Amino acid sequence: MVKKIKLLALDIDGVLTDGRTTLGVHGPVRKRLAFQDLDAINAAKRAGLIVALVTGESDASVDLVSARTGVSLVRRGAKNKLAVIRNLARQQHLSLSEICFVGDGNRDAPALAKVGLAFAPTNATYAAKSAAHRVLPQTGGHGVVSEAVRLLLQRNDEQPRVQLLEKELRRRLAKNWTGNRSSLPPRAHILAQAAQALVGAVESGQKIMFCGDGAGQALGDLFSVNPVWPAIALSADDAILAKQVRALTKPGDVLIAVYSSMHSRIGAKALKFAEARGAISLGVFHFSWAGSTGFAREWWLAVCLSASRALAATD
Repeated sequence: MVKKIKLLALDIDGVLTDGRTTLGVHGPVRKRLAFQDLDAINAAKRAGLIVALVTGESDASVDLVSARTGVSLVRRGAKNKLAVIRNLARQQHLSLSEICFVGDGNRDAPALAKVGLAFAPTNATYAAKSAAHRVLPQTGGHGVVSEAVRLLLQRNDEQPRVQLLEKELRRRLAKNWTGNRSSLPPRAHILAQAAQALVGAVESGQKIMFCGDGAGQALGDLFSVNPVWPAIALSADDAILAKQVRALTKPGDVLIAVYSSMHSRIGAKALKFAEARGAISLGVFHFSWAGSTGFAREWWLAVCLSASRALAATD
């Protein structure tokens, strides 16, 4: 079951600031914060979130940022971010799955890979962006915290629906399931998030895009349960696909890669392009189209049916 995020942990340099420092011969070190990020931190606290600063720095600027943001829960000199965030979780009686972390550097990557929700700015290091659940289109110090908080609060608000979708998907999958029963919960959890992404795209007027050699069939299945989805299939040509993703993808759009091969580097690359533009990627589905026994296609059909039912319930 997806857990509600209860603690937001923020790196300072490269997240709250642009990662640059202005040095003066006689004056103090200067770092700039965006007002929209300060407002977002206040919004997070009003929503009941615990907010923490987790930084590798330990100089006086940390105190200034703490005072300006109003965040008193500070972990400075944090060279091992994962260990520090684990300790924070224990102190606050939380699991890592109840923590959101926003980081931008190689040192942040291990923690980004373990928390329940992880964001990285678009100018983060490759390691940080690879470990994050989502790469945001903003850069550090220029609204990335504001966007992270917006998405985090949206996610928490959506949790009741995701839980209902997960329950529905468990029921659908269990009805004809012949595999190991213990594998049902994680699959239902992942597919519930996919269904919610489809619903969210419709409700917010975003696009749903498919790529890969199974894109046409997946799109057809989606339209078969409901013909009103704002969905399109992208080109199967690798070069054209890259251009389409760059040109068409907007923040909040959904990209689903559907390939018959279990090793599609092209699909993974397209997803990374989309994530860099703030889109939601749903991973690479490996569909078996050879016959009705292909479980992956049954999972996808369950997602389509559950998402359609959720939309109908909100009309």
